[in-house]
Amino acid sequence: MSTTVEESAVEEVMGRIAADMGGALGMLLTALGTRSGLWAALAGAGPLTVDEVAGKVSVARPLVREWLASQAAAGYLTYDTATGTFTLPDAVAAAEKAKAQAEKENQPDLAARNTELLETYYRASKPYHESP
Repeated sequence: MSTTVEESAVEEVMGRIAADMGGALGMLLTALGTRSGLWAALAGAGPLTVDEVAGKVSVARPLVREWLASQAAAGYLTYDTATGTFTLPDAVAAAEKAKAQAEKENQPDLAARNTELLETYYRASKPYHESP
């Protein structure tokens, strides 16, 4: 017996999978920004170029460039094409500061716990997606 699946149903599931993957990657990139000091480097600094941000952290410039671009694409940073600068909006800075304060007080928030969970799942699944 053959089963016919409507194309729209398959597209809907594929869309949900893509959204879930994007959300998971976004959480990991946010955590990377916290742990590497990228968010702190941007806080209160005004518009900065990739080189200026890279000069404030110990992360390789190409990684800083890609991280900044991903955060701008996600709407967490603003990017000025005329000057080639990235700016951390006040609302994002305040949210990141509250998150950092909670972690400092050893009260990890839900986002921090979810990030750790994602990292644990990734490490645990590594043997299943590596070539022998």
